[in-house]
Amino acid sequence: MRASTCYKVTCGLLAAVAGIGWCGSAMAQPLLRVYPRPVVVRPYPVATRIVVSPTPTVVYRQPVIYATLPANPAPAPICVTILNPEESGATLSFQINGTRYVLSPGTEREMHFGGPRTLEFDRGGGFGTARVLLREGAYRFVSTDRGWVLRRDA
Repeated sequence: MRASTCYKVTCGLLAAVAGIGWCGSAMAQPLLRVYPRPVVVRPYPVATRIVVSPTPTVVYRQPVIYATLPANPAPAPICVTILNPEESGATLSFQINGTRYVLSPGTEREMHFGGPRTLEFDRGGGFGTARVLLREGAYRFVSTDRGWVLRRDA
């Protein structure tokens, strides 16, 4: 008796689960699926021209050789001498790339840089500021009717 009761309960449960599953799927909303439109490719005829030469043409290509240059070469070092003559009678000041220098009368200063530099000085007398690009060589301060001038000695 026990086996038959257990058997009946098991069969009843299986039938109930199967019925619920069938009813659930039958009552469910259908899935809405959206597909992209298919891409239609239509072939079209292309006229190709075939040119046959009587003798084959041979093309030789020379390799291209590029000169290699350094990416960022360092500027050549320069030596600059700046002179304030004795006859000027004035102590002069100037700046080279933000560094301030002072020259008293009759003195000179020799400097070494890693390339050209810009020297700035006040011309005096309301003539404003002068800027000179320094290159290799000697320079001398000279007083003129338009204020101080820095001249390169030849």
